[in-house]
Amino acid sequence: MDSRSNIYSECIDDVAMEISLSSAWRKRIFSLQKSEKITISAGDGDSLPEYIRSTIIENKNLST
Repeated sequence: MDSRSNIYSECIDDVAMEISLSSAWRKRIFSLQKSEKITISAGDGDSLPEYIRSTIIENKNLST
């Protein structure tokens, strides 16, 4: 597993909890079809708490 995957694996529970508590994220999730996946990207940075944004979004360029 590369360093980026390790960081993401360590934070996935926090990300899941934060988006489940956010009304904006819940609305986004419930508007999806069952087979659709949600992707968190740099464009979502403003809707995430700082500690998740700095860990996930700002580390997107980690070497593998």
